[in-house]
Amino acid sequence: FKFDSAALTADDKAILDDAYTRLAPYKELMQKGLSHIEITGYTDTSGPEAYNLKLSERRANTVADYMAAKGIDRGRMVVKGMGEANPIADNATHAGRIKNRRVELDVIQD
Repeated sequence: FKFDSAALTADDKAILDDAYTRLAPYKELMQKGLSHIEITGYTDTSGPEAYNLKLSERRANTVADYMAAKGIDRGRMVVKGMGEANPIADNATHAGRIKNRRVELDVIQD
């Protein structure tokens, strides 16, 4: 995601389209109530922690809305924001902050 944004870019949509394709084998399990998708949003450490928590939730909801528009049942999604938690890169660098502004999708068997 771009800095301080929950909007999807064309590149983001291409990544999500690929993720949707990868989720195809799980679609039947989701329809049967045997699995769900956890969609977790994150931010870098720029800005106040409380603001970043809300931003991470908005990012996760943006991705959930996109996936729902592609045909995944919103009721089979668990959406949460983690704010600045669990960085995957160093927030002291510009490149690291870019990597930390992300949303992760995990398929969970019920």
